[in-house]
Amino acid sequence: MKTCCLTGHRPKGFPWDYADKECIEHKCYLALLRKKVVELISEGYTHFISGGALGADSDFAEIVIDLRKSAYPNITLEIAVPCPNQDLKWRSEDKHRYKKICKAADSVNIISEKYTNFCMQKRNEYMVDHSDFVSSFGTEKTTVERIVLSNMHKERKSLL
Repeated sequence: MKTCCLTGHRPKGFPWDYADKECIEHKCYLALLRKKVVELISEGYTHFISGGALGADSDFAEIVIDLRKSAYPNITLEIAVPCPNQDLKWRSEDKHRYKKICKAADSVNIISEKYTNFCMQKRNEYMVDHSDFVSSFGTEKTTVERIVLSNMHKERKSLL
């Protein structure tokens, strides 16, 4: 089984208004992300890991869920949750979206038993350690890119 994880910008990090789902940049970004997932599936990737955060992580998860329902029933989605209360301070609509994603996922893996200063880092390391390909979306170095770059001695890791 070939595995890919993705992380990227949170809503405030996008170079456009992330809340405006009708803006051309947002539509293009989602189309490009979907195209990349389909490309990975055609290369034999069947297991996808999302960090479950707001923004790119959630978009990635929803695309995998949609593709599994519509055309690729054999792909799987895992949500790597840093801690049980990750969504504690999120808006109610974001919590609803997160719960819907978790419910549709094939597995939800809680990495740390409680919030710590390092639980997000542990989640990111888990994602990288369990992936054959690491994909990230961002206009600057994201956390996972930094992890991958610091772990490039692992030959199986790749960057978009």
